[in-house]
Amino acid sequence: MISVKNLCKSYGQHQVLKGLTLSVKTEQNKGTIYGFLGKNGAGKTTTMNILNGLAKFNAGECYVLGTKLTAHTRQQLNSVAYLPESPGLYPYMTGKEYLDFIGYLKTKDKTEVKKRTTEMLELTSLQHAKNKRIGGYSRGMKQRIAMAAAMYHKPKLIFLDEPTSALDPQGRKDVLKLLQHLRETGCSIFLSTHILSDVEKVCDTIGILHNGKLLLEENMRSLMKNQVSIAYTITFKDKITKNTFNTISNYPYVKELKVTENELIVWLKDNVANILLKNLGNIEQEIESCAKRKPNLEDIFINTLSK
Repeated sequence: MISVKNLCKSYGQHQVLKGLTLSVKTEQNKGTIYGFLGKNGAGKTTTMNILNGLAKFNAGECYVLGTKLTAHTRQQLNSVAYLPESPGLYPYMTGKEYLDFIGYLKTKDKTEVKKRTTEMLELTSLQHAKNKRIGGYSRGMKQRIAMAAAMYHKPKLIFLDEPTSALDPQGRKDVLKLLQHLRETGCSIFLSTHILSDVEKVCDTIGILHNGKLLLEENMRSLMKNQVSIAYTITFKDKITKNTFNTISNYPYVKELKVTENELIVWLKDNVANILLKNLGNIEQEIESCAKRKPNLEDIFINTLSK
């Protein structure tokens, strides 16, 4: 479905992609969801712009749905859709008018457009708002109408750039449900997001991009099965003080810290829990508990980037 080998892309003297190699595979008539992860500035959006034919590249080999991309020209790819992080919607149009507009870009058959628009409104749970102007939609509704537009012409592959980043929990749940529906219908999704819990819920395979290269690419199920976490959650009685945070962050065996109010997650470089517990005994702030974390994608992400 997607095959990339030694992809390079520079903007002037700044090299963004440095020999990127990745592969998205599917079984016949089955869709897949590929989670494309990386820190801000890693080159995720650049990669997607190249793979959907919107951006040129300097060197390497790219195939998308059997079509070979040409390095120095932009291309129109059939059966491919792209939803950017901030989709351009027409606020003065109603939801129905917008989807009809998307339909008429490809066909003049009014019956076909009416049928497909109705299907998309029902699938995205926007039937009740079909005659309301998009400018009055909530963020979640705007994201769903944008998803409906991306799905409208039944693409085989959709590129999604941060589709849930600005949504509340219910909005994220609605979008993830749509992604799962698309996979069931045979459509594949190339998903870029920094919300790792969403990736855990829906992705079949993940790739982690760092400094222009792919550090890891693996099946999600086997990755989680083989992951060994060396991370602990420390819960304090009160909000964590700056002194407590600085003290623990200076321990030489600490790889990464994440703080939320009175809870601190500590990732260790090695399995030195006994040393951590001993040092915590010298912390002035009262500790309520310290427990080993169940492995999750956040652990994998942090461990991979720190190698």
